[in-house]
Amino acid sequence: MNLMKINLNTISKKINNKFNRLLLIAIVLLSLFLPNKSIAQSCYYGYFGSYNAPSCGSQSRWLGAGEYGTMGLQAGVNYQFNHISNGSFSDGICVNGNYLGTNFVYTAPSTSNYNISAYRWTSSWNWNSANIEYYKITPSQPGAISGTTLLCTNTSATYSVGSVNYTQYYNWEYSMDGVSWNTLTATGTTSYTMNWPGTVTNLAKIRVRTDNGGCKSNYTELAVNIVSQPTPPTTAPISPVASEVCINQLVGLTGAASGGTNQSCTIEYRHTTNGGTTWSAASTSVPTGLSSSVSGVNRIRVEARRVSCGTLGCNSTGWNQIASWSVDVTNPTVLTQNINIYLNSSGTYTISANDVSNGSSDNCSIATMSVSQTLFDCSDLGANPVVLTVTDNAGNVATGNAVVTVIDNISPKHYSSFGFYG
Repeated sequence: MNLMKINLNTISKKINNKFNRLLLIAIVLLSLFLPNKSIAQSCYYGYFGSYNAPSCGSQSRWLGAGEYGTMGLQAGVNYQFNHISNGSFSDGICVNGNYLGTNFVYTAPSTSNYNISAYRWTSSWNWNSANIEYYKITPSQPGAISGTTLLCTNTSATYSVGSVNYTQYYNWEYSMDGVSWNTLTATGTTSYTMNWPGTVTNLAKIRVRTDNGGCKSNYTELAVNIVSQPTPPTTAPISPVASEVCINQLVGLTGAASGGTNQSCTIEYRHTTNGGTTWSAASTSVPTGLSSSVSGVNRIRVEARRVSCGTLGCNSTGWNQIASWSVDVTNPTVLTQNINIYLNSSGTYTISANDVSNGSSDNCSIATMSVSQTLFDCSDLGANPVVLTVTDNAGNVATGNAVVTVIDNISPKHYSSFGFYG
């Protein structure tokens, strides 16, 4: 509080009598309580005590011009102050002795007690010069949430809203069923990176509200669809539709792979023609015109996978076999027949493999057929077991048994001094 500046030494030189000295002292003491020009701008004219704690609802208090009290404020919280005059003695509000205006928002720099007063601008004064209204500001509801609404399980996604005036914090929550909610942060900012769990659901939501010292807006929500991670294709149309093909026979796919779970992914293919010893480079082209010159089980194979998925957080899959062909792994089918042969006049007979084969065949083609014995003579008269061996172009071999019965039906000729006779 300012005091009237009076130079007692100067005045005392002009006033010498005792009465006037006492009068001077009385004037000085009175100046402590009466308004005058030197105290007209005061924010600290008188102390009344403490305000009620600010809340989300409006509160007010009447003050005399220059009268002040203490108010507990929280760091970072935005407070609205309004000066409602009851006359011409006060025209604003002071915070800690600083005039800030008639209507203003004050953000407390720290948690502490602050001196709040009705600013006194005139030498006149009364007890109810101003009504000071004050409250914590309830910020507006956030606008629409931006961020992905379709993503795979176990994926992180960032969501954000525009800044809202007078917001201390942004409260973020999420739900997996749209009913029960889980707190992400109560002291967040305009954006939050959410790590979605590994649950598939189309009921997930994320929401946010503004918060200023416990005065909170309504929530703004965003629905999120969480889908499963992709899986590789499982099938494809093939040609030929067979599990086994012949040496150097052309095979391949006749269309794109399908099956599995697709999340806007690209399908890549690879193939092997040597049973998996080496593989082709990955390609988006459908494999055709494949062949192998060597036989073997699953010699030709085609695999597919999903990559570059368009849905956020969806990972590439591993390779999965969608087609395979064995290359001529089936042995020939050997069919035999028993035969009778008759020795010729020379006492011999020669047979071929075809003579004991009874329509032997192969799924691809026969390379050779042979029989274990082809030449017969008088020493082989009677039943002779033989083995027919059939070999196909892939080197597969099969055998079959047959019986060759040798017959001699030519009568012997006798010789005498007179010549031959029967």
